[in-house]
Amino acid sequence: MLSSEELGAITVIPGEGYHGPMASRTPVEPPTAVRPVAARSQLRRVRQLLSLAWLGGWIAFSCSLGMMADLEQYRVDQLTSRVQWSVLEWEARHLPPSAALGISQALRPVPTDVAERTVRAYVTGQSIEVPLDELTSALTVLVSRELADAGITPLGAGVFPPVLFVFTEPPRSLIVSPRTEIRLSSYALVDGELTLPEVESIEQTVERLNVSALVVEIGGIATYPTLIPPDTPPGFALQTIAHEWAHTALFLTPLGRAYARTAETRAINESTADVVGGEISRRVIERLGVSPQVATESPRTLDFRRTLREIRLEVDRRLAAADVSAAEAYMEEARQTLATQGIRLRRLNQAYFAFHGNYAEGPAGSTEIPDRLRDLRARSGSLGEFLARVGEVTTLAELRALTSGSR
Repeated sequence: MLSSEELGAITVIPGEGYHGPMASRTPVEPPTAVRPVAARSQLRRVRQLLSLAWLGGWIAFSCSLGMMADLEQYRVDQLTSRVQWSVLEWEARHLPPSAALGISQALRPVPTDVAERTVRAYVTGQSIEVPLDELTSALTVLVSRELADAGITPLGAGVFPPVLFVFTEPPRSLIVSPRTEIRLSSYALVDGELTLPEVESIEQTVERLNVSALVVEIGGIATYPTLIPPDTPPGFALQTIAHEWAHTALFLTPLGRAYARTAETRAINESTADVVGGEISRRVIERLGVSPQVATESPRTLDFRRTLREIRLEVDRRLAAADVSAAEAYMEEARQTLATQGIRLRRLNQAYFAFHGNYAEGPAGSTEIPDRLRDLRARSGSLGEFLARVGEVTTLAELRALTSGSR
């Protein structure tokens, strides 16, 4: 602090500022010259901060739009954590013995005539008393042979990737769809032995996220080895083995990597596997010269499929009009009507159609994707060429471009 003498010694020189004990006589810029520079600097700093804040907010908003589905999946995983089916645990239990069986099959394959005899009895419903490992080996030999003959890269006595599967009970799948549209937005694999009250509790808990949920049974899963339910009808088992193998073959392709990206890519992926499964199962059956015991679609089943398509179209119309409550009321009314006709569905909601519409020939699907894939298969010299070409496709637009000359 300055003393009174020091204060008295301060002199102010117009145009120069003040001089005193603590100041030199060097001219100082007047306040009128300083203020505009400082103001411009501060204004520039404020503008920079506002720009950064706006940019950060826009980035956060943009990211939030892309992360909403991830956030929903995270919450679904949280809510189902205690009943989730662990892929890692399943692989740890089944991959080593299946790999050992696969190596054994490659080194000492089951003789073709023995495999044909075993599988012929299996698909025609004859009583066979062979260990499950022997039946698995026999099916592997015949499916691998047809894949190799259809142009799939051979690997020893089999193909690449090797056909590996196990007969075991699969998990169930929790399907989640937005209420405002029919779309598979999230899912979780859950314990296949859950009771009905446990299933209903899971659905109710997840639906607190303002979504539609449904726990469904699945016919197989593309783990490695792939998982086939033991009660699968023999004729369908052949198709399922080849179908799930196709997912394995597509795993490293753009189509396989994009599986979970959109409902469109899932439909292309699943329909491609359907093409492979149908072709290989037919080839095996024709080679064996038998008629498998498979359930054919009755007129009632076909009528049910048509009815579901009609329901789906009406639900889509109401959802497009943003009338979610009316769409949900209509689905419940339709479910009750079906029950009076002897067709009992536990639930009929957006998640139901999201799951069944994932397979393009299901009750909620369009036929464009399977039709175009069949066209592409017919124009491909081999099944291997077909998979190589479709493996590069990830959208319906790309599939249309690839098959535009055939329609």
